[in-house]
Amino acid sequence: MRIFFLGSDEGNLPGFAFQCKEALEKLNHEVIYFNYRKLNFDKFRVGNKLLNKFILSKVLDANPDILIVIKGESIIPGVIDKISKNGVKTINWTLDDPFGKDYIFNKLNNISEYDYFFVFDPFYLSELKELNQKSFYLPC
Repeated sequence: MRIFFLGSDEGNLPGFAFQCKEALEKLNHEVIYFNYRKLNFDKFRVGNKLLNKFILSKVLDANPDILIVIKGESIIPGVIDKISKNGVKTINWTLDDPFGKDYIFNKLNNISEYDYFFVFDPFYLSELKELNQKSFYLPC
């Protein structure tokens, strides 16, 4: 299976994304990894729009079976929906408060667009289900 993996770190040891990527590769999946925070484009409005166009283009060019996003606070509404409409299953696994109540930078504005949404803490699950019925608790 071909998996496009959007991570929030470099994807190397000892990072969480590295561990996920390595596990998928050990299961014989082809993993295309991209760190969406690498150049800090996500920190600026114009840069983030360019970043999202780049992500959309790269994912669609790669033609993966699945897109996995870790966190994804920088992905603007509409991008995941466009990817899904191209036949790619979309998954988000967030390891922070997805609503940005504790830290606004973590707020996700596109929870409803994902085919599946996973959260690290069951505390958020009932509120998530209001936005996306296919939300589930998945501990680290």
